[in-house]
Amino acid sequence: MIRGDAGRFRRPSPGGQGPNLSPPAHRDPPGRADTPRRRRPVSVESLVATRTAWLDDEEMQAWQAFLRASIRLMERLDAELEGHGISLADYEILVHLSAEPAGELRMTELAARTLVSRSGLTRRLDRLVESGLVERRSCPTDRRGVLAVLTPSGRRRLEEAAPTHVEGVRGHFISQLHDQNLRALAASLNAVVESSERPGT
Repeated sequence: MIRGDAGRFRRPSPGGQGPNLSPPAHRDPPGRADTPRRRRPVSVESLVATRTAWLDDEEMQAWQAFLRASIRLMERLDAELEGHGISLADYEILVHLSAEPAGELRMTELAARTLVSRSGLTRRLDRLVESGLVERRSCPTDRRGVLAVLTPSGRRRLEEAAPTHVEGVRGHFISQLHDQNLRALAASLNAVVESSERPGT
């Protein structure tokens, strides 16, 4: 025999009526029969449970593999550049500056191109300036603007480190794809980037 209210939340046993799963009938207090009833608030948990498209096993494996691969690859490439006295983030900054005809970029433009935050870029640039690889100069067309300028020493350091970095990218990334369609892979990854940068998504 089921006692108390607990029986109302159990499934009926097969072949029998079992306990009543319905909540008890609502009774209005005396004198309040005409008072409108308040709706129970919907919990966040119930909304998440009904609206979230959870990942299936294959999707979860793909997502976790992407996370592990991206983190481990960046760590490995960063470690391989330590012998040249720069980090992977430093290398990226030097590459962007070297790609410009004058070897310089405004800080705002450099921040938009790199994978480093604005505050992180400032700290990175401070170290590159201290190492003599980059200089800061005032922008001649904007008194408030600041230019990051690649020095001759910075260009030489980049030229020395480039073979190490390219060999790492080929060995740890390109060669592991086993002749997969690189154009399709690049398109898929670019779609991920565009989706993550699109506001409201």
